[in-house]
Amino acid sequence: MPIGNFKRWMQKATPDDKKQLAKGAKTTVPLLYQLTYEGQNKRVASSDLAARVEKASGGKITRGDLNPTCESCPYFKECKK
Repeated sequence: MPIGNFKRWMQKATPDDKKQLAKGAKTTVPLLYQLTYEGQNKRVASSDLAARVEKASGGKITRGDLNPTCESCPYFKECKK
């Protein structure tokens, strides 16, 4: 799963950017951090949350970056082209 794009965004984003993204996605900053975790404690965004993050980011982060089901969807793959 290409979570790397989201992780890079989180590393470069300012605290205000993260707050703004969380607010726009109707979630919390701590949950955004949890989505960057890998390994046993890994969290996966629901398709709904992934879509809200994509919309709130203005397309800088895609739903496929956060949800493996969205990433493998043929409709999503066609939209990325």
